[in-house]
Amino acid sequence: MFGAVQYSLGPRPPRPSLDPDGQAARQETDDLIAELGWKVTPDASARELLAATLAALRRAGAPRGPGPRTYATAMAALAAKEVPGVAEGASGSGKDNGAGKDSGAVKDGGAGKSRVELAESAVAGMVLYERVLVALHRLAQEDASARLFGDR
Repeated sequence: MFGAVQYSLGPRPPRPSLDPDGQAARQETDDLIAELGWKVTPDASARELLAATLAALRRAGAPRGPGPRTYATAMAALAAKEVPGVAEGASGSGKDNGAGKDSGAVKDGGAGKSRVELAESAVAGMVLYERVLVALHRLAQEDASARLFGDR
């Protein structure tokens, strides 16, 4: 169910073009997923999104920053905390997954919830927590900048 919800959310970006930037980005994406040992389907929308975004970064000549592997490692640690909470909500165990109160798990452990209700809860959590991640990333960047270059 979790995978179906995630794939339904998309986005469905176009496949990167076969120009050199698109080819390099596709290869970089495939290599990263393989290096990390992630079990991701070849048609995963997030795979396409990553490749398309890496190609756009190449075309724009944008600074690379710490690189996709750094972000992937951080996201893998986060996903390791998130996914058990979704599974526990679906099973009705209500057990704490070690992520604390902010785990995003269904408050009552999912007891008595239908698959539709759990899917709706998962969609809301995925969409809203993506916004939390973006906001926290920007706040952390502002903080790092202030620390590096001095207070505003």
